[in-house]
Amino acid sequence: MPLILKLRGASALSEFRLAKLLRSLQQASPGVRRVAGEYWHFVEMAHAPDAEQRRKLERLLDYGAPLEGGAREGAELYLVVPRIGTISPWSSKATDIAHSCGLDGVLRIERGIAYGVEREGASGRAAIAVQLCILVKISNYSQYVKSVFKFLLV
Repeated sequence: MPLILKLRGASALSEFRLAKLLRSLQQASPGVRRVAGEYWHFVEMAHAPDAEQRRKLERLLDYGAPLEGGAREGAELYLVVPRIGTISPWSSKATDIAHSCGLDGVLRIERGIAYGVEREGASGRAAIAVQLCILVKISNYSQYVKSVFKFLLV
C-alpha cells in the first residue's frame, strides 16, 4: 500500500509578495494582521523510504529561503493546492528529478502552499479564501492527500 509523506519546505513568498498579499487580504477582511506562506510537499511512496532515501528526498526538496517567523499558534491554515484530480507540471518534473536521483520508490511528488493567516474577529473567512484563489481549508492535511491521491490508490 502506498505511503504519503508530508515534508515542509521553504518560504513560498518573498517579503515583497507577502506585503502585497497582506494588503490585499486586509482590503478583503480588515481584521487580518499577519500572513505567512510555506511550501508543503506531498510525496507518494511505493514503500517506506530507508534513512538514506529519506535524507536524499529531504535534500532534494530543500530549496529557497527558509521560512522566518512563520504563522503562529492559532493562525488559520489555508492550503492552496493544484486542482484535485490533476497532476501539475511541477509535480511531473519533481517526480522525474526524484527518479533521476535514484529515488525509484517515489510515485509522485506534489507541492502546495500553506498560508497561515492571523486575524481578529470571526468574519471575513470567505473573503480571505477568494483572495487566496482556489484553495482547500483544512485542519488535517490527510483530507487533501486522500482526495488528491485517491485515483492512484484504487
